[in-house]
Amino acid sequence: MNEVLPISPLAIPCAIRRATADDAPAIESLYRELVSDSLIRVLPEQIAALSEASVSFLLVAESLGIVCGTALLTVCPDAMYQTQPFGVVENVIVTLAQRGGGIGRLLLATAPSLCF
Repeated sequence: MNEVLPISPLAIPCAIRRATADDAPAIESLYRELVSDSLIRVLPEQIAALSEASVSFLLVAESLGIVCGTALLTVCPDAMYQTQPFGVVENVIVTLAQRGGGIGRLLLATAPSLCF
């Protein structure tokens, strides 16, 4: 049995990166924790397309080689402040076993740097 230990941001490193097609099963598992819906299906080819997108960023948090969180950021054009875009963050989830260790905070802290 693979036991996942709680993460402390100082004790165990956690990297935030763009998702790849290989992350599809882990992301699907996270989404199933977020929403109880049997129709959820994460396609590797959609993850691959998002990894190449210039305005959408599917992020994953990875610790000890395991994807333990995800967030989707979409950068939207706006007219209010000249050409300054804004971001919409959706589907933020950290696996239950890892919650409370700052992973969600790290995911959200990454988003602003991708909006410019």
